[in-house]
Parts: sequence; C-alpha cells; structure tokens
Amino acid sequence: MRWYAADFETCNAKDNILNNETRVWLWDVFDPIFRVHYTGLNIQTFCNWIFKQKSCLFYFHNLKFDGAFLLNHLLQNGFSINDSEEDRSISTLITDRLTWYTFTVHYNGRKYKFRDSLKKITGTLEQAAKDFDLPIRKGEIEYDKYRPEGYVATKEEIEYCHNDTEILADIMKFYYDNGMTAITNASDAMKKYKEIIGEKAYQHYFPVIDKEIDDFIRRSYKGGFCYVNPKFKNKFLHNIYCYDVKSMYPSVMAQKPLPYGLPVHYIGRYQENEQFPLYIQEIEVDCDLKQGFIPSIQTKTFFSIKLQYLTSTEGRLVRLVLTSLDLERLKKDYNIHEIHYIQGYMFQSSTELFKEYVMKFFELKEQSKGAKKQLYKIYLTSLYGKFAMATERSQAYPEIVDGTNKYIKTDKEIVDATYTAVACFITSWARNKLLEGIYKNIKQFVYCDTDSIHMLAPAVGLNEGKQLGQFAIEHGYYENKIAHTNVKIGKYLGQKCYILAEKKDNETIEIKKIAGAPSKVKEEINFKNFKYNFSSNANLYPKYRVKNVKGGVVLVPTSFTIKEK
Repeated sequence: MRWYAADFETCNAKDNILNNETRVWLWDVFDPIFRVHYTGLNIQTFCNWIFKQKSCLFYFHNLKFDGAFLLNHLLQNGFSINDSEEDRSISTLITDRLTWYTFTVHYNGRKYKFRDSLKKITGTLEQAAKDFDLPIRKGEIEYDKYRPEGYVATKEEIEYCHNDTEILADIMKFYYDNGMTAITNASDAMKKYKEIIGEKAYQHYFPVIDKEIDDFIRRSYKGGFCYVNPKFKNKFLHNIYCYDVKSMYPSVMAQKPLPYGLPVHYIGRYQENEQFPLYIQEIEVDCDLKQGFIPSIQTKTFFSIKLQYLTSTEGRLVRLVLTSLDLERLKKDYNIHEIHYIQGYMFQSSTELFKEYVMKFFELKEQSKGAKKQLYKIYLTSLYGKFAMATERSQAYPEIVDGTNKYIKTDKEIVDATYTAVACFITSWARNKLLEGIYKNIKQFVYCDTDSIHMLAPAVGLNEGKQLGQFAIEHGYYENKIAHTNVKIGKYLGQKCYILAEKKDNETIEIKKIAGAPSKVKEEINFKNFKYNFSSNANLYPKYRVKNVKGGVVLVPTSFTIKEK
C-alpha cells in the first residue's frame, strides 16, 4: 500500500484553551517516492485531498494528537465508528488507556489507514534526525501564537511543517527498505527472530501458556533496578565514576540461562531438578533489610508508575511471587524471620535461545554508523518487550459529545500470552548483575539505573571492556587500563533525577537526567536551583495536560516540580 508522512499544526493559544475550541491551521503530506509536498490550511482541504487518492497509508508522529482532529471532523460529517467496513465507517485500534495504534477510514470503496509513527520512532523527531544522521533538522515555531480563522501560514511555518514530514518520511522509508513494516518495532523484531530460528522452533520453545498460569508467572515480572544511596542523596559529590553495561538486556538474552517449554507446577518449596533448573516461587515472608544492604526486592510491578522497594514487612507475613534469582537475592539481602513456601512453576532453561539473534545484530551494530546502527539497535532492544505483552486488553471507541471527543471503553478481551517467563528472567538477571557489581563497590556506591552504576572511586571487580555485557566507564576514559572520570561534580535527588558536570576539552558540560522535565525546564535547572520543590512554568511543551475540546485537543501548560517523594 502506498504510504505518506503527514503532520497537522493546530491552534493552541490561550484563547483556544479558554474557549475550549481548536482547529487545524496548517497541514502537510509528503510523498517519500516523488519527494513532493501537498499542503493546505484547514482540515477540510486535507480530507478533500486524501479522498482523491487510491487506498493508502498515512503516518503521523503522535497519532493520538493529530488523529483526534481528524476523527473529530469525520464523525461530525457523516462518518461513524464500527468494524463493518461499510462506506463512511471508521475502525480503530485504541486501547482503554488511550494508546493509539491505528485507525482505518472506509470511503468510496477505498481504505485510508492512519498509523502512529511513535510506535516505530520512539522519541522526538528532533532526536531521531540526529540518531539517523539525517541532513535535515527539525526547526521551531511559536506554538501558542494566536491564529484567527482564515490565518495564512508564513513561509517559515510551512518550511517547519515540511521539515517534520520529511524527517518522518526519510526514517520510515529506511524502515520500509529494511523490511520493518509492522505497526511496532517489537513486532518487526519478533518477525526477524522467527526468521532466524524458524516458526516450528519458536512454537516448541515458547508454547502458549494457560492464562491462569501466565497470571501467576506475571506476578514475578519486575522492572530495572533504580536506586539512590540515601547516604549520598541531596549532596554535592565530587569525581563521580559512571559505568554502563554494554547492551544490558541483549547481553542477558545471549549469555544467561532463560526458561523455555511448558512449565511444571509444584507444591511447597522448589526441589533441585537438573531438567528444570529455573523456577518462579510463591512465598509468604516476614523479613527486614540487613544493615548495610540495599533494598533489592521491588514491591511494585513493572507497570507501576514509580518503583518502590521492600525494607521491612513490619512483622507481618507478606505474599510475594519471585523468580529463583530474586528469591536468592531476598535471602542474601534480608533477615528472614519467617517464610512459607506455597507453590511455584519450574522451567527448562538454555543459553542458546537468543544467542544467534543477539550476536548477529550486536556485531552489525558495532560495525555500523548512522541509520544502519540505529536499525540494528532497534532489533537488539525491541524483541524482549514482545514477551511481556498483557493478556487482558480492552479498547476505547471515540464518539462526539457537543463537538468534543469522548471515549467509550469496552469490556476486556483475553488474548494468548507471549511466554511471559522469558521477560521475567531477563529483567531478573539484569537486576542481579547490577546488584552484584554494586556490592563489590558498596562503600563507594551512589546511584544505579537498569544498566548503569555511579560511584565515587574507580570500580573494583567489574568485567570491564567494550564487548557485549561488559561494564565500561561513561563520561571518562581509560589510561593504562585504569578508569579516569571527567565528571567533577554531581548531585542526586531521586530515581532518574540527577545532575552532573563533565569537564572535557576545557569545557564544562552539564548532564541532566530529570524524569518528566521537558527540555525548556532542563535549560533552567543548574547546580544552584537543583533542589526539592524547584518549580518552573517555562514553555512546557511537550509537558502538558491534553484536553479534549471542540475540534480536537489542546495542550494545557502545567508547572513542573521536583518532589522529594
């Protein structure tokens, strides 16, 4: 199917927000084959143009935003939401959490599909242009400028819109040229993985598991380990050594034993079994953290907004479901006052399941630059997530109420799991590797996050190097195999919230990791004001509250605050 890159520019001035109404004031469609732009000044002319084309596909970078305008317009002009494929019908794939994937408009015997390129290019177009080493760069316009009805876009505004669609089209064309045509990167990666091992082998290693069993397994699924040492929290620190694991999750997939096949249920405590060496155990435990140890057991699941870690059960028995690795971690890091083993599932294991796939794309990535390097990186990092897809799903269907988009959520439907145990053990092995490195440097340990460790001295006992799964110093260099840091000062306030000053080539560069803070806010932050309760009302695009209004959506600016908890 012929495809295009598209973009809307929409009204988002104070008057639009106050009056609860908006509209499209500029649109652009870019043809990646003939490299031609088609541009207009309102949404009706956009619809007039697309409906003159044969069946085709359009990519918007954030379909949830742009698509809201298009569906709002169509639903108020004779179209309806249903899966009939009748003329003027629209079928959608929008989750109950309002995650937009795609929708299809049926008109005059043709199909017009709209997809979200954010499911392929996971980040801003500005960053993507740099990652793919494109000659074109994203510009800037005044987003909140008042543009009255009949406003005519300036030459600069049209060029800005053209840049967006060209960047999007160039990257998507590169994806298509390399066979990445699925809706998500994870689906593309899974397709490539099955090509390598074969469909029959995949079905043998990763059979469909009953939902009840998968629900149990899923309770052991946790995210990356992210923690600030309280000893060094909210303090100015000097000479910080930052170590990063080379492709953490892919390295685990290629090097560590992972589960496969049908799991075997057992009652009580797991008994050593050479044929089924990995297991997931349900326990009831009363425990508290050993003095001088790190709270390594997550009490929130992977899908929680913020990670929390167990320090004490406060004399109560708490029920946990843990992988065998996390259970051993519990025994090492906590005083166990009482423990009961309830049940579990054990698995066969192998280190060969993903080795060929990972090593192929890791070696290609290391030998490549620009777009090719980014392509192989996507294959490396996207496959793991496919094994943790939710089995309970429900959709949301848009409707128009007083000219505004509203969403009706459907009942949940059950789909087959994609062998969740693999994802459970991949993240578990990664946390374990990070914690082992931390304990070897516990006195100097400052901070960690998923695949990195920050400390106040050169690392001891880490497998250092540039190969897959090895630790290597970031913001520093090696001289005679000894690590040296360029980070002269830093401060940590919380998970994914720190600032570092790197001195390199007689220039000081501030490195800011502040979760949720838009780029404009980060520009305001420095070592003097990087404190709890820091607040900013800077241009918070893309930090905003999305509000449904007549015509589509507006972005309501919000303040940003660094909170202690």
